[in-house]
Amino acid sequence: MSLRLAFRDMGGGALGGPKAVVAKEVAAENGQGLVEFALILPFLLVLILGVIDVGRALGYKNDMTNLASQAARIAAVNSCSACPSGSSGLSTYINSIAPTELKNGSSAVDPITITYHFLPNSSSPPTSGCSGDPIQVTVTTNYRWLSFLVGKNAVPGTQIGMSSTATMRMETNYTPGSPTNVFTPDVAPTPPAGGCPTS
Repeated sequence: MSLRLAFRDMGGGALGGPKAVVAKEVAAENGQGLVEFALILPFLLVLILGVIDVGRALGYKNDMTNLASQAARIAAVNSCSACPSGSSGLSTYINSIAPTELKNGSSAVDPITITYHFLPNSSSPPTSGCSGDPIQVTVTTNYRWLSFLVGKNAVPGTQIGMSSTATMRMETNYTPGSPTNVFTPDVAPTPPAGGCPTS
């Protein structure tokens, strides 16, 4: 077989034949795919990190719900052997058992704040602060999305408020100013005119 025929059988030609053209097209498409991947990668990473960030926010929310429930249970009896003495003892105790980031704050989340609020009962006129009346505890903080990418407060509008609330009924009468109180409500209770009934 002549060299010419052998070259033709291999797809040879003036420009290298069809196989050479195909090889060039594949090489060009490989480069195009790399460029497209480089363009898509940042958006893909933000999406993945965003999903992770949502999970972290839900974790904080769950922790806050547990803290609010514990605080409401203790506030309902207005007694806490593990709390420091004083009317801020319950808040101090709840902060001490909170996860480190919720207790001290971080680039993603602010330290929690705890508020206690007596809800009015169904009597007429409504009163509050007596045994059987509801006490509501709210734990709040601020969360910043993707803070590990943009830094604390680097992008306006990425911060949201988060809160968890728990409500229980008082098992004892609350007496404002009593040295045995373990919490201070945001608004003083409104007991009946003759005072709370004693058991």
